[in-house]
Amino acid sequence: MKKSITYIILLIALATAAIAQQFSRNEILLPEQKTSISKSDGTMNSSNASFSWQKVTNTKGSWSVLQDNFSKSGVRYFGTPLKIKGFDKITNKNILDAANKFVSENASLLKINPANIELVRITEVNKRWYVSYRQTYKGLPVLLSEIELRIFSNGNVMAFGAEYYWDINLSTEPTLSPEKAMQSSIQGLQFDVKKDIVLKSPNLYILPIKENSNISYHLTYKFDIDIKDSFEKYFAFVDAHNGKVLWRQSQMINVNTPVEVKGAVKLRSGDDNDTIVPFPNQNVYVGAKVLLTDEEGKSQVDISDKKLIMATFSGPWANVVNSDRTNSKFSDSISPSQPFLLSWNNTNSFKQERNVFYHANFIHNYFKKLDTSLKCMDFQLKITLIHDGNSPNAASSGKEIYFIAVGNTQYRFAESPSILYHEYGHSVNNLLYQALGREEGMINMSCHEALADATAALVLDDEIIGRGAFVSNPNQNIRDLNNTLKYPDDIQQDSHHNGLILAGAYWDLRKETSLEYVRHLTHFTRYGLPDDPNIGKSFGEWLVESLVTDDDDGDLSNGTPHYNNIVRCFAKHNIGTELFLQSTFKHTPLSNTDDTENPYKVEFMLSGLLGEDNRPDSVAVVYSTDNFRTYNKIYAQIQNSTDYFAFIPKQPRGTIVYYYVETYIKSENKFFTFSQTYPELTPFVFLVGYRTALFDDFENERGWMTGSTLDNATKGKWERAIPHEAILLLNAGNNQMYPLPLQTGQQHTPNGTMCFVTDGTGGQSQQMMMYLPDGRTSFYSPVYDISNLKNPIFKFWRWFSNIPLFSQTGYATFGVEASFDNGNSWTFIKEIKYNEDEWTQDWYRIEDYGDISSGTFQVRFYVINSIGMWGMPNSFSEALVDDFEILTGNDVILSSVEENDKVSNQYDIFPNPISNVANISISLDKNAFVSISIYDILGQQINTILNTNLEIGNHIIPFSAIDKFGNKLTPGIYFINIIVDGKTISTKVIAY
Repeated sequence: MKKSITYIILLIALATAAIAQQFSRNEILLPEQKTSISKSDGTMNSSNASFSWQKVTNTKGSWSVLQDNFSKSGVRYFGTPLKIKGFDKITNKNILDAANKFVSENASLLKINPANIELVRITEVNKRWYVSYRQTYKGLPVLLSEIELRIFSNGNVMAFGAEYYWDINLSTEPTLSPEKAMQSSIQGLQFDVKKDIVLKSPNLYILPIKENSNISYHLTYKFDIDIKDSFEKYFAFVDAHNGKVLWRQSQMINVNTPVEVKGAVKLRSGDDNDTIVPFPNQNVYVGAKVLLTDEEGKSQVDISDKKLIMATFSGPWANVVNSDRTNSKFSDSISPSQPFLLSWNNTNSFKQERNVFYHANFIHNYFKKLDTSLKCMDFQLKITLIHDGNSPNAASSGKEIYFIAVGNTQYRFAESPSILYHEYGHSVNNLLYQALGREEGMINMSCHEALADATAALVLDDEIIGRGAFVSNPNQNIRDLNNTLKYPDDIQQDSHHNGLILAGAYWDLRKETSLEYVRHLTHFTRYGLPDDPNIGKSFGEWLVESLVTDDDDGDLSNGTPHYNNIVRCFAKHNIGTELFLQSTFKHTPLSNTDDTENPYKVEFMLSGLLGEDNRPDSVAVVYSTDNFRTYNKIYAQIQNSTDYFAFIPKQPRGTIVYYYVETYIKSENKFFTFSQTYPELTPFVFLVGYRTALFDDFENERGWMTGSTLDNATKGKWERAIPHEAILLLNAGNNQMYPLPLQTGQQHTPNGTMCFVTDGTGGQSQQMMMYLPDGRTSFYSPVYDISNLKNPIFKFWRWFSNIPLFSQTGYATFGVEASFDNGNSWTFIKEIKYNEDEWTQDWYRIEDYGDISSGTFQVRFYVINSIGMWGMPNSFSEALVDDFEILTGNDVILSSVEENDKVSNQYDIFPNPISNVANISISLDKNAFVSISIYDILGQQINTILNTNLEIGNHIIPFSAIDKFGNKLTPGIYFINIIVDGKTISTKVIAY
């Protein structure tokens, strides 16, 4: 049963940093763009685990492949080059034919249909041809799709890949008018119809959305939105069938008569003294003539009499505008043949104007010298200075850069060259990507920030961004590229922070190689368009495209000139060897088994980067049967270049086997481990010969109690009840509601209704606080007699939301503890303080937490929340627990010591052995929920016979000896598990 209620909370000044970061800028992000790596347990959810590397080998060659686990298309292949027959030399005239031939001949490898793709761009840079296509569906472009080729001038295809969606099936006829969709696109924005602008793209688009291991497809309109007063710019995709805004992302990313022009500026840091320098690329008006100064700030004009000379901070590449001040203007007279010096200083201009104008021209010239073919920045960049305000900032929308609160004397953002260069780097990122066919520009904000930071640092050869920007503290800065941040350990909600991982790798490379080389590498790698909503996958693409840029012969399989440097520097931040290894590792965990006679085969895939020193060595399976108090290591055998296997020895019944994989990488001189989670090591686990001793789905009263002497909550207490769905709607101040699940309305048991929940009651918005825990609340099990159990385990399912309201210290806590002395004392097992709004199973070996010789065991669950300002909870938090189970390595059926119900259920199975049809006879002395299933000798469920409520009395349940697919059971031993009101009986049957 599912019931729901929505809570609406207005968050203004009391929004926490975490909420403010997650819901800033009125963006509506794709699921893959939302950071979701738990720092508490190191696990990654499906969106972050949506990519992997593989090794592909066939008659054509051997490649490493960055695999997208959603679309199942290899996103990036690189390795042995493939030759395009008939094309020994690539030219402007034959590149399209060569690319089309390769795509056609390798469609099955790319997993695409060539009939449904269209050319996006062809770009030649440094003997490399970058060819991009995208998928179409019924003539409409599919967003986030790509078919990419990297072709060397000798006809070698050195890297290639595709992101292609085969299962699109939707109507391409809009049911919503463009006008209604436009209204949806600006919902939640401070949009003024009199001056703000929203433009609809002439095209419709197909937008794939990847979430929870599934892909949904949507027909969308695209809108470009320009909010004038707040200097906000967005692109938005709106579902053309239901009007929902699916994706809205900010484009503002948080700087012969001789005439000579000079000005006083700061050259490197905001706290530098002013230096008089020439002003190139400035328009100077002499009479009716317009002059343009050269790199030395000079020009000439032919005049015969005295003329008016005039200038503002305007030129072909930059135009500085004061939004709340009068623009500075120079005016004087000039005489024939008399040299004239136009000097910008504090008497005729704002220092912020001088600095941003000079440095905008400087960095434009820098890029033109670095890349003579670069055209995307050849326009008049508008730089707006907003003098008023208390909170300084800078932002780029691509063709405009903004500096905010430049009049605040405590900051020098507009006087710090690195901030302007950073924002200019954002403009290059977006506009170059757009010029190469990516309409939305670069979409991964962490990589966006990384390349913007790298741009600024490499122009100045200074790892500090914002040096001298803070008046009161000369040592304070905005960011430092000389860092040791690692993926995914240091991932946060802030893309500026996350970008330091990739930017740090490039700065390390600058220290290892040369400034000129890394300037070249970082810029020209942009031409490969590395990008993805997923941050880990995007980092992986930057690694691959850096190697493509570095290569000098069109063959990545023999390495590149700076291969070791690149891989080593990326590895320092876990986005080189480690990211590659972790994403190549593929393993299906061993299932629980009843087999005690044969060893257990562990099979897995593992691949290293190019180069002998980067390949896995000494690959082993490490296993333990006592939770790694002791362990054994078994070296794996290799079946081909990437497939390995090892055998864990057979184990007796009642054994818990823990294992993980490790390998040594020579280039790193370290061992790497592979387990259920990354970066934390969480071993794989399987059970040998275990049976359910007790199962409680909380559908009936079974002796669980609420409350303890430690509890102090007055509301939001645990109860066995039907949960009601609660959605927390956050209003960040712009009438834009952001839904967050606070409590699920669905308990975990199939066909069940009840669970334990911290007050399952619903309510209206203002009543919400009545149902949230406001202190400690707990519930505990009856005392169980486990004296006859072998190596017992208990497990349960939990659901826990935890959304802090006031501060990072305001998290609620979900805890588990156990007692081995009838509740007189309790042993801590685990506490959880992170938000995990989905059903998750935990399990624990009981004797790891206490002396089981007493023969008794209890478990207690608790939630702790606290009250902050104005009587409001520090965290919006709800918890649920369901489907509690105790397992044992023998055939004991468990009851609680205190249990009073005397259910004398009798059963029989006949005939046994069975061939085609058999019967289960069961006698109940009260109404009960009965579940009956068939399991094979490996402990795998083969079929479900019954799952329903039965009345008191005798019942005959016929069943067929078939599996869930309708296939007859193969001859052998099977087990029938009968669960009556949580009690499990298991009996052996033989099929013949």
